[in-house]
Amino acid sequence: MEFVGKVKNATIRLSLAFARIILALMSLLVMVEVILRWGFSTSTMVSTDFAAYGMGIVFYWGACKAIDDDVFVRMDVLYDSYKGKFKKVINIICDFLLLIFNSNIFYYFFILLMNTIERDLRATNIYQTPLWIPRLLVLLGILLLEIYLVCRIIEDFHKQPEQYSNRELAKMGLQKNPEEEG
Repeated sequence: MEFVGKVKNATIRLSLAFARIILALMSLLVMVEVILRWGFSTSTMVSTDFAAYGMGIVFYWGACKAIDDDVFVRMDVLYDSYKGKFKKVINIICDFLLLIFNSNIFYYFFILLMNTIERDLRATNIYQTPLWIPRLLVLLGILLLEIYLVCRIIEDFHKQPEQYSNRELAKMGLQKNPEEEG
């Protein structure tokens, strides 16, 4: 169980670090583009393409942290009321469904990547960027999410049911009130 926790935490750290780097590079590129257009009436001619690649990459590389923080696709109005074995079962079902969904995305994205490499597809921008580069980075993010989800499901099975719901914890002052968020 300790090994699973270490793998899960390493996955989160790696994915978050890479997502931060890509997000910083995207921000820098957009800043440069704005300065070039505003001050020099010219353009990098690739900022839109590269920012779009970056968004796809950041989405999957940042998903592990979002899921770990329980802010990824949850209906808090209902979820915050659950506790005990029911909440544990809901967590396992949700994580398992997300794993199945993500596995399908991984499979079809892998086929897309192989097709991209085989056909040597390139972007239509001035730099003729090989499309396998951003697609490989997205696929690696999807793979990291797969590893994270498997670890999370294993932990879900071994975790003790929660004694109190999030709403009960908020009433006791042990957690921020769910109604105050958002």
